[in-house]
Amino acid sequence: MVIESGECERFVLREGVTADNSDDIASGFEIGEKYDLEPGDGSLKMRGLLRVFGACPELLGYRRS
Repeated sequence: MVIESGECERFVLREGVTADNSDDIASGFEIGEKYDLEPGDGSLKMRGLLRVFGACPELLGYRRS
């Protein structure tokens, strides 16, 4: 699942996301609400390289602020 943030960038959320529950997880996000995103350290350190390959940093978790 790709999560886009107007303030940050795109992130991918894989942990706990399946084909069966992805719609439910996506519908839990509300436009205009603020969320604390927890990206993986490795993904952030390599985000420049990830962009070269069209990939996004991975999120380990999130919660509403």
